[in-house]
Amino acid sequence: MQTTLNINEKIVHRLYAEAKRRGTTASALAEAGILQILDEAPKEATPDKSEDPWPELPKWNSGGELVDITDKEELYRVMDEYDGFRYV
Repeated sequence: MQTTLNINEKIVHRLYAEAKRRGTTASALAEAGILQILDEAPKEATPDKSEDPWPELPKWNSGGELVDITDKEELYRVMDEYDGFRYV
C-alpha cells in the first residue's frame, strides 16, 4: 500500500542513509520502525493495576442547572433571554 507522510527533511535523509548502510530500502526500514512502535504500544498503554494512570478530573459547583435541556421550548426561552453575559 502506498501512502504519503509529511516527515522532516533531515529525518528522511537520515532514513535513506541508514537504509543504504544496512543494505535495505527506506520503506522497509520505516516499516520496521513503525511496527516496533506499534508492537510496544499495548504494553505501554496497559496500566499497572496498582496505580491509576489518569489524574482525577477537577470538580466544581456550577451553581445548578438553569434549564432542562430536554425541554426544547424552555431551552429556547432561556437562550433568547441570554445576552451573552447575563440574563435579561
